[in-house]
Amino acid sequence: MDPELAGWLREGRTLHDHRRYGEAVALYQRILQARPGEPYVLYELAYSLYAQRELRQAITHLEQVLRTGLGPTADAHGLLGSIHDQLGDLARGEQVFRAGLKRFPAEAMLYFNLGVNLMAQRQAEAATQELLANLTIRPDHARGWAVIGDARWATGHRAWALLAWARCLMVDPDPTCASMYAARLWERLFAGIDFEARAITIPTAADTKGQRDVPQSAENMAVAVTAASRRNAEWSARTDAEFFAHALDTIVAILGELGAAKHTNAFWGRLLTYFEAARAAGHLTAMAYEIRNPLGDPATASWLAAHADAREHCRLWSRGGPPAPR
Repeated sequence: MDPELAGWLREGRTLHDHRRYGEAVALYQRILQARPGEPYVLYELAYSLYAQRELRQAITHLEQVLRTGLGPTADAHGLLGSIHDQLGDLARGEQVFRAGLKRFPAEAMLYFNLGVNLMAQRQAEAATQELLANLTIRPDHARGWAVIGDARWATGHRAWALLAWARCLMVDPDPTCASMYAARLWERLFAGIDFEARAITIPTAADTKGQRDVPQSAENMAVAVTAASRRNAEWSARTDAEFFAHALDTIVAILGELGAAKHTNAFWGRLLTYFEAARAAGHLTAMAYEIRNPLGDPATASWLAAHADAREHCRLWSRGGPPAPR
């Protein structure tokens, strides 16, 4: 890219970053008069139009980028597919993402966007495969862990959903995402528990032949029984933070005892190994409080303040995370 064009693009991106979208659009339009059809300028113009919610105009320019086959075409596939999703044309969005992946099979963002698209189409199993591909490439993608947790929950894999959300909260997501998923994890921990009736209701998972999935049912029951203990004599007077630390420790231990990793693929086995290793290293309690921290719970904040060293050691240990599949 020549210095003159690079300078113009920096100026436009600065305007965009300061939310001066109209000025950015006007600048890019002037550049296109001097550089007709320049793909980088077309993409940035589309991005600023998108920020202004001028979606149809953005589509026109992104399609121009794709026709050139030059410049930021992977990003153009990602943004174009997302715009179609937002306009409610999920089938078209899926087509765009898949076309992008044919050209850019190592582009994690496209796998993630396709996974989100398939979740919106209520195809959670298919979404899981795309979200796995995203996390294989970028294992520290917090939003990727969050959405794959949603996909596992939708397919009845409750234990794995909870662990995926927990992992999301250990890789520093943005505050909005963190608070949402910390709340979701806590709420879903008790799904199916009727404390007043002292009853547990969990849908029975079935495999492709309609037969009961015994390992998955056992894993789900382990979560439910652990959650149901919240009202027993030992835990009823304890704080939510203390109980969550106990619940995470218990679920990880039971999944290990059930040999849960043997009943799933290597990716999920590595996730369980991550939590088992944290438990063995003495970090799981600090991890549980760190996971709850976005909720703003005073008991959690108090514990973290009193155990600053344990918190920091946990953070340093956790940065490695589950190794990426090979």
